[in-house]
Amino acid sequence: MITRDFLAGFNFRVMTRNDLMGFSGCQSPVPLIAENDDYLVIIDGSVCEVYGEDPSDGPIETCTDICQL
Repeated sequence: MITRDFLAGFNFRVMTRNDLMGFSGCQSPVPLIAENDDYLVIIDGSVCEVYGEDPSDGPIETCTDICQL
């Protein structure tokens, strides 16, 4: 699911303080977030997580190094 084409379909922005409260495990200096009608995507350094309808259920897919895509 996580491919370059998939990620290119999102408009990422830097996470706000409110975003960081919900995803407090982010460790990179500039974590990114984007969403559409179906998914919420977090990029934290080289790690990418994709969440479904309910982000509290945890990620539905994780890529540990997006540099390898």
